[in-house]
Amino acid sequence: MGAVRYKVAEAARLAGVSASTLRLWESQGLVVPERSPTGHRQYTESDLARLKRIAWFRAERGLNPAAIRQALEAEGAAEDHSGTTTGDGTDNQVGR
Repeated sequence: MGAVRYKVAEAARLAGVSASTLRLWESQGLVVPERSPTGHRQYTESDLARLKRIAWFRAERGLNPAAIRQALEAEGAAEDHSGTTTGDGTDNQVGR
């Protein structure tokens, strides 16, 4: 059996945002969910972690989509170089 995939409504609930917000974030290039053979969005655990980070940047830091994209890219580059996550105190640690 493959990895768990979430439909848009379930992913939105788990991320604490609306389904329309997920669609907006997709149109802004902040997240790119996989698609089923019939074209339905399917979110992975990795997508959910990213959605939660996006929601945190929006709510807690007040960042706009362009700034969120830059912050996520900077986090990705920092993780590539150090193998660690950011130390901003948010709960983005997988497997704990």
